[in-house]
Amino acid sequence: MQGTKGAELHSELNLPVGSLVIRKGADRRIEARSAFTESKLLETLQRFSVERVYICGVPTELTVLETALEANSLNPGRGYVLNILGIAQYRAQKYQEALATLTHAEKLNAPLYGGVSFRDPVFLAMTHFQLNSKTKAAGLLEKVKALAKTKKVRNADLERFIKEAETLIESPPPEKK
Repeated sequence: MQGTKGAELHSELNLPVGSLVIRKGADRRIEARSAFTESKLLETLQRFSVERVYICGVPTELTVLETALEANSLNPGRGYVLNILGIAQYRAQKYQEALATLTHAEKLNAPLYGGVSFRDPVFLAMTHFQLNSKTKAAGLLEKVKALAKTKKVRNADLERFIKEAETLIESPPPEKK
């Protein structure tokens, strides 16, 4: 709820200059699961021809996922929107849905990015890992790392996602007692 400690942005969040923060939940009488509900988000995105959106919120399985679902319904068949939806599904632990969405996003995004979109396979790797396809997960992660190195891709988001995937996929399993 706006005006509460829980609505504050994290102190370590570094927003680029010119960033616009759209808040929701100003009216306690309205349950605004999606950021599009009771906000000027859609109008603002259209007015400024926004190309990149970061969706954050708690709880992920409601706020972020609902916003990503609505964004997809407003822009169906767009690979970058499907990528956001797939990531939200992954974060909400809806791994089967994430697998289908990210697989479709990868097919749509690859031609736009010279044959490979890096975010789709990173999250596909983590999704496969969560679905117990550990060999496939490791193979996808290695492929992404090799491509990023070959193409000399320097992107903070991608590096953070790769690090997250490495921690998940390459860490030894916890010892059983």
